[in-house]
Amino acid sequence: MKKRLLLLVLLLVLCYAAAAVVPYAIPRPVDPGFAQSFSSGAFYGDGSLSGPDRAGYISDPQEAFALRLSLVETARESLILSTHSVTPGVTPDLLWGALLCAADRGVSVQIILDGLVGGLGHSDAALALSAHPNVELYYFNRLNLLRPQTLNSRLHDKYFIADGRVMLLGGRNIADAYFAPDGFEGAVSHDNDVLVWHCGGEPGVIPDVIDYFRAAIDHELTAPAFGELSKSQRERAAAHADKLRALYREYGAAGSLNDVQLTDRTVPTDKISFLSNPFTGLPKQPLILWQLLALADDARESVLFQSPYTVASRGVHERLAALAGRKKVELLTNSLASSPNLPAFSAYLWDRTALARSGVTIYEYQSADSIHGKSVLIDDRLSAVGSWNLDERSIDIDTEVMLVIDSAPFQRLLRRRQDDIIARSLVVDADGKYLPGPVEALPVARVKWVLFHLASPLTHLFGFLI
Repeated sequence: MKKRLLLLVLLLVLCYAAAAVVPYAIPRPVDPGFAQSFSSGAFYGDGSLSGPDRAGYISDPQEAFALRLSLVETARESLILSTHSVTPGVTPDLLWGALLCAADRGVSVQIILDGLVGGLGHSDAALALSAHPNVELYYFNRLNLLRPQTLNSRLHDKYFIADGRVMLLGGRNIADAYFAPDGFEGAVSHDNDVLVWHCGGEPGVIPDVIDYFRAAIDHELTAPAFGELSKSQRERAAAHADKLRALYREYGAAGSLNDVQLTDRTVPTDKISFLSNPFTGLPKQPLILWQLLALADDARESVLFQSPYTVASRGVHERLAALAGRKKVELLTNSLASSPNLPAFSAYLWDRTALARSGVTIYEYQSADSIHGKSVLIDDRLSAVGSWNLDERSIDIDTEVMLVIDSAPFQRLLRRRQDDIIARSLVVDADGKYLPGPVEALPVARVKWVLFHLASPLTHLFGFLI
């Protein structure tokens, strides 16, 4: 009986795992109607740089955090925040304190996090936010053992909107590693943010992102973080809220952004378009990948992808190789020395040499810090920036957002930063070794080298989940 019971338990576990994994092993095609209606020209303006939105590029970690606090101070009516995950630290506590102070003055605050890896859970910070009458805290797709088929689908979007007219959208999670506050001694994750300011005229891109957010909080897998709070929860919430407010007030308000400051921080654009994957808890049509590759196909001369790692199917690798046969294709990514992501980077190691042989020029960043930015630069005019990685999880599984920006002045700002990273990178040769370059290859600890390479065959096998 014991053996039969164990066998039954094992069978149930295997069936559950299959239900959670198998749906994602078979990628969904893009709907033919969507493909037929696509036009690269729709992403370009008339070249006059007179679009309704201005855009700024934010790369410095501390500036990225200061701007978030400034958005909070700027808001008079509403704040919308979406992020994948939160790691406890100085900057998250300051942000929560700022949001509570904004809610105190009557600002409507709405927040959505991933329900499994979001990081707040039932913490005191989550209670403090949820207890405020002007704050709504939502979690997308919490762990539900009765829904194994949705287990792998996570919310990966990152954007922050004040009053429907100023927005930050990019790849930063809420953690000290992304903002490098004074005294932070860990490795920094360098990322990209786009500051969008709707400066008047016809509607710009921000309403599209707000509509997407509304769909996210209305989704059947999205729910408030808490139901009705108990007396003890309310007491915990009040005590922690007071602590967060005091922390922020002691830190000092960042100050609101006026139109002059926003003009100084941004450049004109012809057009900004919003891309997203379908917002579902199931395998998705790879809409972002399809559109970015279609735009890259129409490039005249060059395409530069920036991604922390590349974990893509054979079909995507073939598309990149074909693209590299017709124009200059570059990939800016981490090195084994800089990457902190064992599953994703070890899976990338499996195809790294083949990708280099295909004609794609791979630059690998040599630093103790890492790059976490996600962007695509097409020729000298079009840029895409957001949360989307060049990996299977971003392609087929997670919710993702990107802005496609038609603006040569904006691309010059982004390219300048990419050139700075390339100056600290080395090119991967067809044999997997580095070509001589501007810097020396950073040594890799033996334990890390062995661990990543040993994991590579397994993570490659399950690359469709990474």
